[in-house]
Amino acid sequence: MGKTNEIEERDSTNTVLSCHVNDAIISDLWRLDTLGICDPSEKKTREEVEQSAKEHFFRNVTRNQEGRYQIRLLCVEGPPPPLTNCKVISEKRLVNCIKSLKKLGKIEEYETIKDWLDQSIEEVDSSEPEHDLAHRFCGGTTGRKNSLKWKLKNDTVSVDLRDLVPFAEDQPVTKRIILSPVHNIFDPIGLTCPATLTPKLMLQECWKLKLSWGTDLPSSMARKFVKWKEQLKFLNDISIPRCLDKNEGDRNITFHVFCDASEKTYAACIFLRREGDDSTDCQLIQARVRVDPLKSISMFRLELLACNIGARMCQSVKDSLGMEEVATRYWSDSSNALY
Repeated sequence: MGKTNEIEERDSTNTVLSCHVNDAIISDLWRLDTLGICDPSEKKTREEVEQSAKEHFFRNVTRNQEGRYQIRLLCVEGPPPPLTNCKVISEKRLVNCIKSLKKLGKIEEYETIKDWLDQSIEEVDSSEPEHDLAHRFCGGTTGRKNSLKWKLKNDTVSVDLRDLVPFAEDQPVTKRIILSPVHNIFDPIGLTCPATLTPKLMLQECWKLKLSWGTDLPSSMARKFVKWKEQLKFLNDISIPRCLDKNEGDRNITFHVFCDASEKTYAACIFLRREGDDSTDCQLIQARVRVDPLKSISMFRLELLACNIGARMCQSVKDSLGMEEVATRYWSDSSNALY
């Protein structure tokens, strides 16, 4: 073994030319698509896409001899295949569905159909072009939709949250129990906003403490929840008119939007004020409340957020009621939002 001979380092370079022949399209020489760039004028606008969809709809919609509209399926070429008799299959599926519901213990949730039969809901005659199916209240004085109660005698709406809180006295209070009333309440108006704010704040506090869904809450928080549940019975005494109507004697109609915020929440509500010949009344239209984010923000920004949801909510109400021309007054005690 010894020293190897030194070899002089040499670099070499070869030039290779590859020529590929293709039948090119002449227009590609000035089209920007070939470079990955597309001129905006060459893209279909939203109006063109909508117009194309309308044309496609009219081309594929027909009307049969019975006057029914037929739409051709996009995935089926040619005339639609004839429909077969599926009564036997439908009956088998119904039997299997009932067995599955009984096995899961959920057959009681579908007692509505049985109630229809017990109330003698009449079957609509298919030979009649029109049929008026009257509402049946079965002699009751209230109609209910989850938490909202419609008092038929006074034509007012009230709330009752007691049945929406599945909680017994000897049952431990957990984060799952607190979530139940917040999740199950149906209140598009926002009448229950002040009442449902307490469990929302408690749920946020549980989130800060990183409590699991099945962990018992601290004693102070559990007592607060029990006290809140006991006070829900007083909500039944609060009611608002169900119907929002315009009287001929109304001379001045205005919307009034109130926006405010605190260290933990920010909210907004809308009232309709009507001046009549003999009296002036105000009616709650809608209300919304939000809990502050986990990450603390300044009070000035919370006030602006309250004004933001108030302005958006008012615009939504005007569009829904067709009252875009009604004057609106916004109220806030925040100098930062006003200026």
